[in-house]
Amino acid sequence: MWEAGKKAQPEPTPMQARREIAKIFRRKHKVVLMEDDTDREGEDLIQKFDRLLRANVTDVVVYWPPSAKMQTTL
Repeated sequence: MWEAGKKAQPEPTPMQARREIAKIFRRKHKVVLMEDDTDREGEDLIQKFDRLLRANVTDVVVYWPPSAKMQTTL
């Protein structure tokens, strides 16, 4: 709860939130954060995601930060 004179904790950045979520999942799962896997020459983000999925991935967790914009196709 709010306390007089106590500063509010800043919201974690999306990167900090992903790392905290990954830390929890690592207790029982193999976890790969896309940003930690080295990009390969000529590979776009979709190709990278596909490559990681093919590397014995059984689960995918998506963290979408509040107010983040999403690219979509119609």
